[in-house]
Amino acid sequence: MGLEGRLVDRRDALETEPFAKAWNEMPTRRGIQADVFDSHAWVSAWCDAASPEQRDTLRIPAVMDGDRPVAVLPLVAKSARRWDWLGLGSRLRYRPVIGTEAPDDSILDALAEAVACAGARELSLLNLPSRDPVVRSFAGALGRAGYFVALREGSSECLATVDDGWAAHKKRFKRYDRTVKSKSNKLKGLGELTVTMYGSGGEPIADGFAHYADLHAKSWKGEMSPSTRSLRQSLLTRTAELGWSRVFILDIAGVAAAAHVWFRVGDVATWLSTAYDQRLAVTSPGTILMWRAQERIFDESTPRIVDFLPGRNPQKDQLGPDREPLLSLEAAKKSLVTGITFPLKRQLRRAARRARRYLPNGKKNASDGPATTPARPTRSLTTGPGGDPIPASPLKLDAVTKRYLAVAGGFRGTDDMAEHWEEGDSWWRIGETPTALIRLGGEDATPRVVREIVLLDDNAKDRVDTIIGSLASETGGELTADLPAMNGEGTPGEPIKVYQSVLPWPG
Repeated sequence: MGLEGRLVDRRDALETEPFAKAWNEMPTRRGIQADVFDSHAWVSAWCDAASPEQRDTLRIPAVMDGDRPVAVLPLVAKSARRWDWLGLGSRLRYRPVIGTEAPDDSILDALAEAVACAGARELSLLNLPSRDPVVRSFAGALGRAGYFVALREGSSECLATVDDGWAAHKKRFKRYDRTVKSKSNKLKGLGELTVTMYGSGGEPIADGFAHYADLHAKSWKGEMSPSTRSLRQSLLTRTAELGWSRVFILDIAGVAAAAHVWFRVGDVATWLSTAYDQRLAVTSPGTILMWRAQERIFDESTPRIVDFLPGRNPQKDQLGPDREPLLSLEAAKKSLVTGITFPLKRQLRRAARRARRYLPNGKKNASDGPATTPARPTRSLTTGPGGDPIPASPLKLDAVTKRYLAVAGGFRGTDDMAEHWEEGDSWWRIGETPTALIRLGGEDATPRVVREIVLLDDNAKDRVDTIIGSLASETGGELTADLPAMNGEGTPGEPIKVYQSVLPWPG
């Protein structure tokens, strides 16, 4: 049968197994252009997370060879005549989906005609990779289908091309490799570092997602929104069936510290997301896991591209130096607008949106001065020897113990931590396990002042008074502390630092 370009029924595209299988196979045949966003699995996951109203806007122009798709362009209808790319806000790259490394103009012409015959008079496609020859070929096909087409450069991709195996990759990024070794060495003595892989022959992907979601909630990002959680969970589940998805979890002393989500589609390994326990940020768990996860991926088979997705941050800038621009494509039927006014109107709308972020005087909508943080309520505690104390003893500050205290307090390192100590301070351990660690002020004050507490027992926060009383019994004098007030009741002031340690005592 010959090629036929047409609008495919949404239910047929999403629910027909042969159609889904053929669609999922297309990205894997694209060599270094392979992309998880181009898959049937991604579009289905988007539909799982979308509202019924959003799903109703889905439009799927396709080129069919009998019952098998050979090109697909999933879109959403913003209006009867204006169609946009699918997945704005959750999809970082877009392109027409084909099943060959090089574009076939006859197939792309049929795809462009399918878009035109379906009624799309205006088309807006964002974040198309300029390195992919299919992008400019499709722009030409739209022109031949009667559209005026404008292309402009926007942000860029973040990639690392791979010429050889892991040893060569490490050598190329030797600075990052040294950083990870240094950070890992600093954690020696606190417990073993282990990486567990979920998916692709490892542990069940559902368990990996549960760990990832928990760490996401403990990170600075907070809990995922219901739609984001649904999309990522569905995407991991669907791609696990294809052998694409990987979730890596880094444990420090048996405590889950960081999670990475990766996909392996053909020749491309794509990183999607990092989440780590904010309380362990000082250990740089995300930095360590980024490298350990890549090593595991290379152990399976060497990819040709490591893809860190569009965007900028210091880590991505270091690991993804091969940057190619992304393109935005605007297309409109030539009968609607001229080649000059169409892109100009788009630019004016973008400028208007930016202008609404500012006040009439041109200044950003912000307060006149910096926000002030009100003093937190504290309760003053003064206690002496008595009761049934927990055994207390001086704490030996060796290298491992100092590192443990720095991690517990969230300091950048032991030197940064020690800058907060005062002359004459001493550290004490309460309990043999121990239950708590206390920094106590010098003997020149009466009563002596408790300056810092690290709680190791999950239930210790309810026994702070007893813990301080135990230290008073050992030192033989009264101790005082300004503690965080219970239920917000107390005197406004700055309480001492009380940390709940995430890691177990190293023993």
